[in-house]
Amino acid sequence: MRTYLTNEQTNSEENERLESLEKENHMLNAKNKSLSERADFMEECIAEMAMQLYS
Repeated sequence: MRTYLTNEQTNSEENERLESLEKENHMLNAKNKSLSERADFMEECIAEMAMQLYS
């Protein structure tokens, strides 16, 4: 026996999936920004330590 979905059910499922993916995308963008800022900070720390060591 096959179950067929109506257009409303399909659209509802697609909308839920889209919302979920949008939330995940937002979260991943925030994580990416945070990691990038941390990497920049670490580079600055290393550069400052090198300047102190070699001056």
